[in-house]
Amino acid sequence: MVHVLFDISVISKGVDGALEIVGGALLSFVSPAQIHSLVRMLTQHELSEDPNDLLAGSLLQAAKHFSADAQIFAAVYLLWHGIVKVGLVIALYRNGSGHTLPPSWPFCSSLSTNSIVTRIRARLGFSCSRSLTSS
Repeated sequence: MVHVLFDISVISKGVDGALEIVGGALLSFVSPAQIHSLVRMLTQHELSEDPNDLLAGSLLQAAKHFSADAQIFAAVYLLWHGIVKVGLVIALYRNGSGHTLPPSWPFCSSLSTNSIVTRIRARLGFSCSRSLTSS
């Protein structure tokens, strides 16, 4: 039973990774204005019924302020994260049994984590000053 649940979770991770790749690819081919138009169209009915709807209003505000830089960041993040997930699932099942982690797992995991942290730090403008790194 545990192996069946494990297989289901790994396969769902692979599907999630494939959807992230598709989403990242689609996101790189549309403009922020098109995204805003789509969100406006999807939330129009809900906001006409309840102009104070928190979710619809928040989505519309986020789409209105969605910049080209944020779009590039999101597309690259989704593509990279999806590729790593699908790669790990493939490596896991290529290993044979499918119930043990491949030797490449720590490397891929640390690479993905390092990439995400670096991008978030750069996006938020964090940097290490010399005074913080010297003792």
